[in-house]
This record gives sequence, structure tokens and C-alpha cells, in this order.
Amino acid sequence: MTGEWAAFASGKIHPRYGRTIAEGWFKDIDGIPVALVLYVDREDDLFELDSWKVDFTARLRLPHDEAEVREGPPSGN
Repeated sequence: MTGEWAAFASGKIHPRYGRTIAEGWFKDIDGIPVALVLYVDREDDLFELDSWKVDFTARLRLPHDEAEVREGPPSGN
């Protein structure tokens, strides 16, 4: 599960990146941080959720609970 993302079905033919609206991270099973970034398109509709481990190895899981996700860019803490 490396470099995974999810595109949101807006029905638009060619949605285009607008801006980043949220950034967070959580620790994978092996302790390596996984970055999460949520984007909207130019009309502020959901566009994409991107996730990747900071060492670019395969992600082993997604967070089980909202409490696992920390705000901001990944860190080793």
C-alpha cells in the first residue's frame, strides 16, 4: 500500500487541484509515520486524500480511530 490516494467522485469531467485543507499523520504498526493530506479542487469540493509513509515503504494500515491522527506534518514523536 505505498503512496496511496483516494479521488472523490464529484461528477466533474476534469477537476483540478485547488488547495490543501488538512494535513495530519499517524504511526503505522512498525512505528514509521504515515502522512495524510486532504485536498479540494478549485471550487472547494473534495478532490483527493493522499497518504504515504515517510520512508516510502508500504503502508500497513489506516488509522482505526480519529484520535490516532495528529495535526500537521509528520514527525517522529
